[in-house]
Amino acid sequence: LSVVTGARAPVSVGLLGNACEVLPELVRRGVRPDAVTDQTSAHDPLHGYLPEGWSVAEWERAARDDPDRVIADAKASMTKHVRAMLAF
Repeated sequence: LSVVTGARAPVSVGLLGNACEVLPELVRRGVRPDAVTDQTSAHDPLHGYLPEGWSVAEWERAARDDPDRVIADAKASMTKHVRAMLAF
């Protein structure tokens, strides 16, 4: 990211990871992108947002067996995600 931001040219960078984990780490490292977008399905916390630290298999199982837990953990992760976006 430092190479891209240092070039002072318009470029798009995609990061693969859970936004509630990646974005706070970028904030911690002092990375300051010009723009940050959200490509999640946060409008559907049960099916559209993988909670922090969960595997896809755990998420699928819990969505079936304990949807209230998925929703609560997804909303907690969304909070962390949005706080990081606001910190940029």
